Amino acid sequence: MRWKTTATGLLAGLALFLAACNGGGAPPQDLALSGVSPESPTVVQGGSVALTLAFTSQNGFRGQVALSVTENGQAPSWLTLSPTSKSLDVPKGGEARETLEVRVAEDAPTGSHSLKLWVVYGDKTAERDLVLTVSAPPSFALSDPEPNPVPVTLGRTATFRVTLTPQNGFQGEVALSLAPGEHGVPPGLALLGASPSPVVLSPERPLEVTVTLGASPPVTPSVYRLVLRAQGGGVTQERPLAVEVRPEPSFNLFLSSSALAVEQGKGASVSLTVSPLGGFTGQVDLSLAAGEDPVPQGLNLSPQSVQVAGPSPVTQALTLTASSTTPTGTYRIKVRGVSGSLTREADLAVTVSAPPPSPDFALSLSPSELSVDQGGYGQVTLTLTPQNGFVGVVDLSLVDAVGNPPAGIVVLGPTRVTVGGGDPVEVSFSFAITRSVPPGTYPLKVRGTSGSLVREADLALTVQAPSSPDFDLALSPQALEVERGGSGRTVLTLTPQNGFTGTVALSLVGAPSGVSLSPTSVQVTGSSPVSQALYCGPKFGPPYRSV
Repeated sequence: MRWKTTATGLLAGLALFLAACNGGGAPPQDLALSGVSPESPTVVQGGSVALTLAFTSQNGFRGQVALSVTENGQAPSWLTLSPTSKSLDVPKGGEARETLEVRVAEDAPTGSHSLKLWVVYGDKTAERDLVLTVSAPPSFALSDPEPNPVPVTLGRTATFRVTLTPQNGFQGEVALSLAPGEHGVPPGLALLGASPSPVVLSPERPLEVTVTLGASPPVTPSVYRLVLRAQGGGVTQERPLAVEVRPEPSFNLFLSSSALAVEQGKGASVSLTVSPLGGFTGQVDLSLAAGEDPVPQGLNLSPQSVQVAGPSPVTQALTLTASSTTPTGTYRIKVRGVSGSLTREADLAVTVSAPPPSPDFALSLSPSELSVDQGGYGQVTLTLTPQNGFVGVVDLSLVDAVGNPPAGIVVLGPTRVTVGGGDPVEVSFSFAITRSVPPGTYPLKVRGTSGSLVREADLALTVQAPSSPDFDLALSPQALEVERGGSGRTVLTLTPQNGFTGTVALSLVGAPSGVSLSPTSVQVTGSSPVSQALYCGPKFGPPYRSV
């Protein structure tokens, strides 16, 4: 370390020294810059570095010092210190440490700089050599886009390439964007992505990036002179980029009529013309779309696409079909044509109406529930009522729940009825049940068919087993008093059931010994009840006394 003094200062110091040797006042303050850490600092352009200064003193020091730096005897314009003055308190024989910030300008010369750090206190100075290395900050270079200008068709995308080259050890992610240049960035023009994605740079390795650019409405065809901006790690690089937005091939839709009427269950046609624009070719997909009203359920369009192969308009008949359940009414909707990102529409008012009522007939029967014995036959009254002017022949049949003729049941007739004149027609519809039909209840239908019209009426048929021949007995009176040796009289009524005929044997059950019955049989020959006088007692024949 070197100390600089003036002649006057040297004489003053010598006088103080002599005074001290002769027992004079306290020794003068002294100060030394004994160390700087780090000894060889490095700082990037526009950055700063903190130095630790070590101060020592033999006799102690307390006071204000000024700090400065020189290079080749001149203060460098690209370097500043903070602070430039400091109040120090260094004990005798001790040390004090202070922090000094060295900041360099963004345009500071790079490389090693041999500097001197000066400490001025009073009329004295202390100095120390310092080697400061200034380096450029990590950065990257951005190449000019290729191609430039970039042609892009409205409604589509285009790509261009750029190369990013890391510098001074730069690494990290870089974002690309469009920025205003000679023109502002118009709405609808944007960078859609890059490959690779994300864009990440590694030290000393150039990276070629393919950038996708998109143009969509409301941007209009023109040449836009913009700037491609790359940002990352605090670094921003820009290059001019021109984008030529070209008109989009397109088409228009025209309908031969703006109104169409269609019946439920039927279709109606309207003529559609597709006019290509700007060299448009390709397939146009067709559909119905909501306009002022939603598209009603069951309304369909055919065909669903049109192919445009050249510059001439294409005319196509469109058929709109309404299902039988499409609600009636007028619907203000649109015919929509779509090809890629292009959508064109034409207004169409569709009126859906119900078809006029068709001639028909109704079928009913009475009774709707019937019980028939096995081997017997059934009969119901069938009424056919013409509707909407129906006139024609109706074929009659009997079917089961799945529409097949029921096994073991034979229709006796009639099997055909002529209906006309507007008045209902009543017929007696009969059928026979064979003994092979098991007892049970069968859900049947009487079916009437005339052309495509089929109408049915339900009939619940119960088949039951036939009853056995039988008879019933009744006595009047049911109580007798008979004297010994006499007889009593009562009248027996025998009623045949289910066609019973034959001889009925009579007897007493539980009678005391000696009591008999006369007669002992009755003959039944028809369906009418038979009455027979019965005598009972120890003596047969007419009683001579009866009670």
